[in-house]
Amino acid sequence: MQKHHIDTSIILESEKTKDGRFCQRYLNKVRDYIHGIVSLPTLGELLLTIIRIEDLYKMRSFQDTVTHIIHFHKISFYTPTKNIIKIQERITELDRRIDTIDREILACSIEDKADYLITLDKDLIRNKKIETEFKIRICHPKDLL
Repeated sequence: MQKHHIDTSIILESEKTKDGRFCQRYLNKVRDYIHGIVSLPTLGELLLTIIRIEDLYKMRSFQDTVTHIIHFHKISFYTPTKNIIKIQERITELDRRIDTIDREILACSIEDKADYLITLDKDLIRNKKIETEFKIRICHPKDLL
């Protein structure tokens, strides 16, 4: 079974958008055919999104949605180790456009030896320097449907 690290954007994207429909179809594949993983930095981004919602009802509803996605699609978790710093430094050398949180998420997927990082981030998708250096594919969910 292939190991896929899932970026925050895949979980957050609304099903009402074209990308969101691709994300939903992709997540349905994760449940049955792919080992889906979210890293600690991804969980941190999700938590920040949840706690920034001021309406408590909407906050709870969104929290329930995220929890449902993780449980229903049988997504597991990854916690980085101390090696993550060297990987992040190398990512920065290869492409300075990648921001801190995306660099952390990417580094986790590399450290965990994932086959893919699935994201909506245009700076990451098909980034040949990163893909070649670390032997990982960085894809939009539609690329795997």
